Amino acid sequence: LPAAVFAWLAIISLWWMSNAVGLPRAAPLAALLAAVHPLWSEYAIQARGYAMTLCFAPMLLGFAWRFLMAGRWRDMAGIAGSSLLLLISYPGSLYFVAVIQACILLFAASDIRKDRGKARQLSTRWLIGNTIVAAVFLWLMAPILPQTAAVMENNFQRGDMPAFWFVVAHNLYATGLQFDFPQAVFFSENPTTPGALAWLAGDFFRMPALAIWSLLVFPVMVGAGMWSWWKEKNLLWLGLAIPSLGSGLLCAGHNALITGCYIYPWYMIFTLPVFLAAFAAGLDWFATRITPESPGVVAPLAAAAMAALCWLLFSHPLIRPNGWKSQHVHVAP
Repeated sequence: LPAAVFAWLAIISLWWMSNAVGLPRAAPLAALLAAVHPLWSEYAIQARGYAMTLCFAPMLLGFAWRFLMAGRWRDMAGIAGSSLLLLISYPGSLYFVAVIQACILLFAASDIRKDRGKARQLSTRWLIGNTIVAAVFLWLMAPILPQTAAVMENNFQRGDMPAFWFVVAHNLYATGLQFDFPQAVFFSENPTTPGALAWLAGDFFRMPALAIWSLLVFPVMVGAGMWSWWKEKNLLWLGLAIPSLGSGLLCAGHNALITGCYIYPWYMIFTLPVFLAAFAAGLDWFATRITPESPGVVAPLAAAAMAALCWLLFSHPLIRPNGWKSQHVHVAP
């Protein structure tokens, strides 16, 4: 039940974030996309911290944008609270929290030439808020750190992350579904990258609708959304969104190059809200290009049509046969 509640709250959180950062037309579509995305639904029924991560990650981004715009204490409190809740819910979100916190500090410091007083105010409030968060987090987590270190040392899965790992990860975030092939293809002790790539190609050809969505529609819409943020000069939001997506690569790179631990693609779940916000902004951008005289009418209709298309693609058995599956159970049509 808690996971289901937080998954619903996460949809509201994504809608709030989109509005907070200046994307009011894209906000309803982002929420609709989250509601039908299989990866979002998957963690609404699992007793794990991922649903809470999906709830608190948009909150951190929204409060970060508001804090950098106005410098209010209440927004700093929101940053501190959402950071703490993210780290408690899913410690792997440390990559995301660290990147966003670094962006906040860098943006605050960048004002030092234009407005030294504002830069000092932002930096001081950032330092105070995060000192409190660090103290509370260490107080809560210190008793279990020795056990955590022992578990990670002896029980973590080891393995390389070959090139096809990134194809699997992209497909998971684009469609919410993963390929149904043997676990052996993932690990370095079974070097089957050519076989895995052949398997992936076969799955794509067997399910062309999902393949087109994954390889064409999703990247084009996400790219168009980011382009629209650039054109609308929403550079502060762009400066938070792109690094937040980069935090997923930081997570993958750290484990691949330093720890040697194999990570599953859904460990980067904190990036999904930004992908959906970018997709929604891309669709809104295309809608306003088609009928610039009435974006307020076309965008909601496009949102409803896209939500219906997403449901069809992600759940209909004729389009998604058993070759592609949800993380742990098949999604019922």
